[in-house]
Formats: sequence, structure tokens, C-alpha cells
Amino acid sequence: MKKLVIILFIMFSFANLASADDDLIWNYKSDEFVENLTQGKSNVIQDEKQKVLDSELSKNLGIDLVYTNLAECLTVAVDNNYTLKTNNSSKEANYWENKNSIAQFIPDLSYGYTMQQINGTVLVGNVLPTVLNETAIQSQLKINWDTVQQGKLFFLYAKTKHTYKASYAAFEYSRDQVILNTTLTYYDLLQKKLTFEVLKTNLIEREEQLKLTQARYAVGLGDKFDISRAEAELAKAKQQYIANFNSLRLSQAKLANLIGIEVTNAIYPSENGINTRELLEPSYDIETLYKTALDTRDDVREYKEKIKALKAERSSNYMDFVPQLNIFYTTGQYGTIRRGIGDNTTVGFSTTVPLGKNLGLGTFTKVKAYNEKIDAEQYKLINLTRSVKEDILNSYYDSKTALERIEASKKEVRSADSSLRIAIMRMKVGASTFLDVIQAQSLKVQARETLINTMIEYNKAQAQLLFNSGIISIGNVLNGYKIPTPP
Repeated sequence: MKKLVIILFIMFSFANLASADDDLIWNYKSDEFVENLTQGKSNVIQDEKQKVLDSELSKNLGIDLVYTNLAECLTVAVDNNYTLKTNNSSKEANYWENKNSIAQFIPDLSYGYTMQQINGTVLVGNVLPTVLNETAIQSQLKINWDTVQQGKLFFLYAKTKHTYKASYAAFEYSRDQVILNTTLTYYDLLQKKLTFEVLKTNLIEREEQLKLTQARYAVGLGDKFDISRAEAELAKAKQQYIANFNSLRLSQAKLANLIGIEVTNAIYPSENGINTRELLEPSYDIETLYKTALDTRDDVREYKEKIKALKAERSSNYMDFVPQLNIFYTTGQYGTIRRGIGDNTTVGFSTTVPLGKNLGLGTFTKVKAYNEKIDAEQYKLINLTRSVKEDILNSYYDSKTALERIEASKKEVRSADSSLRIAIMRMKVGASTFLDVIQAQSLKVQARETLINTMIEYNKAQAQLLFNSGIISIGNVLNGYKIPTPP
């Protein structure tokens, strides 16, 4: 009779654990799990669980958590990301190169002043000797303008203008990449945080299962195989929990590096849940998004500007056949101190008619080489536009698939919890073994992890679709995002 009472007490305790009463911090009903996860619902139990988790994480990793949110990370990233800073410096360098090419249109202006003391015998016309004791003075202002050089400079200006536009597009594209990568990395970190509660619950329930198995074996209702299996499942649960610690810490470092702050900062999402946010109008189809991408994507614009720069550089070679005309103007004062100083002005020009470099063959072959370079860049542009459409198609259906999987995952969570309760009840009446309970518990953990992952995947796919369509921005990514209050 005493053994029977012990068995019933053990089973009753374990049944209460599995049914997840509200007064147990680590155990919760399936409906509450789904609601808290999808709506970020805050209540005393949820807050208490998160405080315990955060404290354990901070203690085990020896870190102080720095609470943050997606909006804050995006703002910091676009200001501090070092890839973005590098591209910005390249853009500014090309900007000043373009300004320099404009300055080359201005004629060369020079001024010279010389004073010489001549004392002794000199030759006049290299023939007649004469003795001089003079101080010669020369003051000269000279303007020189090479028209052929100006023609080349026109194409140089066109080249640097399109090179600058290409670098500006590259900078904007890298900014879009930073926004996307920050969003994706933040969601990866949030996914690991949300998984902690699932793994912690699994660890505690595995410990209770082992205690139950040992108690059942002590009263003759089990065998050593059940104990060995329960011990193995507990060890597996510990491994998963510990592995998530390391994975989360690496994700923290990755996000910190990406947004340009000290890598050792243990940044940590403030939200305790995840809700799906539709970032694009449902009416947008693939063709509409593709046309939008061709007009707005900065990497496409960058290639177009590079091609224009190459064409301008190619055209500059034709100046090898243009007559060279050099115009110069000089005004100055010349003389000596003894005889006086007089004015002098000179205006002139010189012209040469070239036939191209190396009898024209040098220019011709150079132009042909540029033609092939331009063709190569145009092929790259075509390949890019095809890849853009493929990327849009992939992220478009990834988003739709993830949304459908979310509803299925919610049902799976409820079904898995129900299966676990049924497995426990069947074991109590002898209709199933403890192995069925262990398997049902594994399915419960997998279902909850899957729900978290599918919701994260949907939001990531939406951000990726914004990027692939060329319309990503901080405002678009944060559409519908509610900034959580840090604990």
C-alpha cells in the first residue's frame, strides 16, 4: 500500500509538471507559449522567467548584457559600419577627382621674375665681345592653353563624372547591405535568445523525468534501460543548452562587429517574443518587384555608370587624330637698371596634325580593347539583372512559404503538447512505455524551436525581399516594429 501511494504521488507530480500549471515558472501551456511568442505578451510569469534566463546567461558567460533593439542597431550600424566608411571614403575621393578634372579646363597661368647682375665680357650674337656692367631685370606673365589637351579633358571629365556616380551607387548599395545584414544578424541573435527558454524548460523537464524513472525503478515499475535512456536524454538536453550559450555569444560578437562597436560588447535583444511583420504590400508580384529593382537597385546603377565611364575613356582616344592647337600669350617687362625697363607682349599659336599613335595602329588597337571591356561589363550587367530576378523570386516564395509554415508550426506546438500529456496518461494506465513519453517530449521541444525559427525566417525573408527589390531602408525595415522596453 505504501509503494502504491509513492507511485501515485510521483505520477501526479509529473503530470502536473507536464500540464504546465501557471504557478510553475518554467512550465507553461501550449496556448500561452504561442501567445507570448507571437505577441510578445508581458506578464509576471514571463518577466520572471526572462530575468532568470538573463541572469543565468550573464553568470555562465561572465558578461554584462547590453540590452538593445533592432531600431537602435540599425541606426548605429549606418553610422559606424567600417565597410560603409571605406566605401564613403572611396566615394569622396572620386568626387574630388571629378572636381579636379573640371579644374583642368582652366588655362595654365605662370609668373616669373628674374634679376641678374652682369659684370665682365660677354659675346654679342656669339661673335662680338663687349664689356658690360649691368643689372638685367625680367618680369613675365604667361598664359598657355592647349586645345587638344582640353578635348581630352572633356572626355576625362565625363569619365570621372560617371566614375563618381558609380562609386556613389556602390556606397548606397553597401548601405543597403549593412541594413540587411544588421537585420538578419539581429534576428539570428533574437532566435537564440528565444530558444533559451525552450531549452531551459527541456533541461528541467528531463531532470524531472530522470527522477521519475529512478523512483519508478525503485518500486519495481521500470528497468535500467529506462534509467539509461533518461540519463542520455538529460545529457543531450544539457549539451543543447550549453551549445546555445556559445552560439549566442558568437552571434553577439558578430552583430557588434557589424554595427561598428566594440566586439566584446554583449549586446542582447530587449524583446521577449517575435511577431510577424508584413513589410511589402501583398499586391506586389514578382514582375512588379523586378521592374522596381531595375530602376532602384544601386548595384545595377553602379554597373551602368561604369559602362558610361568606359565609353568616355574610349572616346578620348579619338583625340589622337585631332589637330593640336596650342595658344599662348605672354606679357612682361624687360630691361636694365641703367638703360630702363620696357614692355613686351607676345601672342602666338602652334599647330600639329597627328595621324594617331604609332601610325594610327596604336590608337585603333586601344579603341578595340576598350570595346571588348565595354562588352564584358555589359554582359556582367545582363547577368546581374538576371540574378536580381532570381533573388526576388527566391525571397518572394521564401516569405510566402514561411508564412504558411508559421500556422502549421503553431498547430504542431499544440499537438506536440497534447501528445505529451496523452503519452503520460497512457503510461500511467500501462498502455505505453516511458520511451513513448521521452519521444513525445523531444517532439514538443522540436515543435517549439520550429515555431520560433519559422517566425524568424519569415521576417528575415521579408527584409531580404525589400533588399532584392531595391527598396530597403531603415524606415521600411522597422515598419510595424514596436521598440521593446529594456528590463
